Amino acid sequence: MSYFYIMLERFNEYRLRRDLIKKGEVTLLAVSGGVDSVCLVHLFAAARLPFAIAHCNFQLRGEASDADEQLVKALAAELGVPFYVKHFETEHVAAAQQVSIQMAARELRYRWFQELMEAEKYQKLATAHHLNDSVETSLFNLAKGTGIAGLRGMLPKTNTVIRPMLFATKPEIYDYAREARLRWREDVSNESLKYQRNFVRGKIVPLLHEINPAFESTFHETMDRLALAEAALKQHLAAVEEKYVTKNEGVISIDLEVLQSAHGYTLLFELIREYGFSLRQCKDISKSVAHSGSRFLSAGYILVKDRTHLILTRKDSDRREVLINEGDATVDAGSSSFFCETLQPPLTLNGTPEIAMLDRDKLQFPLQVRDWRPGERFVPLGMKGKKKISDFMIDCKIPLNLKSSYQVLTSGEEIVWLIGLRIDDRYKLRADTARIFKIKVTKDHV
Repeated sequence: MSYFYIMLERFNEYRLRRDLIKKGEVTLLAVSGGVDSVCLVHLFAAARLPFAIAHCNFQLRGEASDADEQLVKALAAELGVPFYVKHFETEHVAAAQQVSIQMAARELRYRWFQELMEAEKYQKLATAHHLNDSVETSLFNLAKGTGIAGLRGMLPKTNTVIRPMLFATKPEIYDYAREARLRWREDVSNESLKYQRNFVRGKIVPLLHEINPAFESTFHETMDRLALAEAALKQHLAAVEEKYVTKNEGVISIDLEVLQSAHGYTLLFELIREYGFSLRQCKDISKSVAHSGSRFLSAGYILVKDRTHLILTRKDSDRREVLINEGDATVDAGSSSFFCETLQPPLTLNGTPEIAMLDRDKLQFPLQVRDWRPGERFVPLGMKGKKKISDFMIDCKIPLNLKSSYQVLTSGEEIVWLIGLRIDDRYKLRADTARIFKIKVTKDHV
């Protein structure tokens, strides 16, 4: 049997065993014009799988980039499959976002692929990553510092993205392409050692081959075992999360009992890593459990130790102070929106904290939505005298990192609503109320 048929047989066996493509699904292939992606196209065609081709022209190599595009376009025309192309101002985007060219290109292409899949109703996106790519990813992550997910390399399937060539090494792909007499383009930048991934490929992997000539195949077995270990960890974490974590309207609460085990900070890291917290921070959090009020920050979140729980909330950098004028129906306050209407009594009261029912004729417009200030007081509904907002929040057991997220609605110099918690008793509805001002707040959540 020729190498062509052996490769096709392995391709079919791998995609079926990994359940990568279901019957009736049409796959979008990401095709650069290099040997890997051209082989991917050829294997899909040989297996008689329905597909379309998408090509990104990052305009980084002048005429060479255009030649790549023409080759892929001609390949799609030869096979009679849909062809899509997108031109990107990659260098401009990288400079504007202050990221590397590689990072900008990755973000651009996957965003476009997702948009294309949604618009054209493709169920899967296939990339031409192979076994060497996965091995290099694992080694690169190991050098930078990583966990199980980084060590196990690439997965055959991640949501709608599939990698049906992870079974094959780069030399095997070249052998297949030569036997099938395929045409492809070589990107010389793939050999430049100025890129860290290429350094791993050109310097580190050859040294490992001196220790073990079958390095890729044995490392692949190791990655499979790590994938199984990762699956077991995820199953355990799901049970831990169900027992110790609650999520409610933008607030994530983690019972401190999760830190009682010898590896508590590791479990905590797995629970909150997606919010930008590091393992080092989780060690520090574990050491600070005796100190109520300890605060820890990531790029977008705040975590506070509060009594018996760790409270995680998003940083509210988009909140704004606004005026609500007479007659306004909707007012945007950044991360919050207010919906207003004037109603006639009688009216059944709504007891939800997001809605305030106020005596319309006692209000002085414009009303103001703003942050509360230390020392400010109001008369909480049901009470006779004034109380400090800070003391009222303590009575309500509001976590420390949530106190600053609350705002007030004011009329003149008086607070009429501690928004989302309690209205002021002086503005409540009474038997002689002639008009009702209803205001509802909605907020973006975690």
